[in-house]
Amino acid sequence: MLKWANAITSGRLLASTTWKEAFTPKKNGYGYGFQVGSYQNKQFIRHAGGYPGYVSEYLYYPKEDVIILLLTNSGNYGEDLWPISSDISKIAFGLPSELWRDVSPVDLPLNQLKEKEGTYTFKKMKLRFYLKDGQLYLVNTQGQEIQLFAADENLFYSRIFYTEFQFVKDSTGKVVKVITHERGVADNYEWRKE
Repeated sequence: MLKWANAITSGRLLASTTWKEAFTPKKNGYGYGFQVGSYQNKQFIRHAGGYPGYVSEYLYYPKEDVIILLLTNSGNYGEDLWPISSDISKIAFGLPSELWRDVSPVDLPLNQLKEKEGTYTFKKMKLRFYLKDGQLYLVNTQGQEIQLFAADENLFYSRIFYTEFQFVKDSTGKVVKVITHERGVADNYEWRKE
């Protein structure tokens, strides 16, 4: 993996024009085989993969010349190591980090889950929360469906990434917004319910 990572960072194996195409986002932040984005205001190139029994992650920050490679012999399709690689990124950049913590989920009655359903907006972005098989799910800004788990009546989390979702009610008890907080990051975002 390190040899492959070094070939990518040094532009070997393929023509420079081909590498440029691979790292140019075309749809949903993806070029040819690579996701292009930013984390902690630092541009990255990333590829994650999963197969029954294995999960891997390649994360490269070109300007900082930081490569993070992760491999595990457990996992499946649709799982990734972003919670770990994002925390390692913070350590590499000298930023405050929080180790991944698993919160024991609590079961909530359907009426408490149902009141959180709806579309929430922040600037021009949207999040959609809905019930499926008695569980609360999120469709994020990239269109991914993610199951959420309740830590308490109004605080939810995902098992595959760091963001917490705090639902806020008005004085009448109606859910009016959700505040998203990425653990270890100072900024919170308030998403208003439509």
